[in-house]
Amino acid sequence: MFAGSPDDNNANFFYDGAMSILKPYIDNGRLKVTSGQTDFKKISIPGWDSGKAQARMDNLISANYAGGTKLDAILSPNDSLAIGIVASLKNADYGTDSKPYPILTGQDCDKPNVKAML
Repeated sequence: MFAGSPDDNNANFFYDGAMSILKPYIDNGRLKVTSGQTDFKKISIPGWDSGKAQARMDNLISANYAGGTKLDAILSPNDSLAIGIVASLKNADYGTDSKPYPILTGQDCDKPNVKAML
């Protein structure tokens, strides 16, 4: 899970909206956040910085998914963070038949992300 910049009120709206849907599933165990990190302060990315999102995803992969634990989905509140997350996934050899990309959210329709989807 990722959240936007803590100094941007929009990040709080996105986080609160997402958690209003996801939290019941997390609480009842149907949705597992392997890192255990769901608190806004833990998952927010200052300045909506792609590089910081990539570094956080690198850390999450090495700490939680290096042993073969399946990564099914990533919550990203915008395209800038998603670009960094995708770079991290590529570096960890995701995007192959044996290790497909997880579902990844985003928003804003940034041109590089639209090209990546195509």
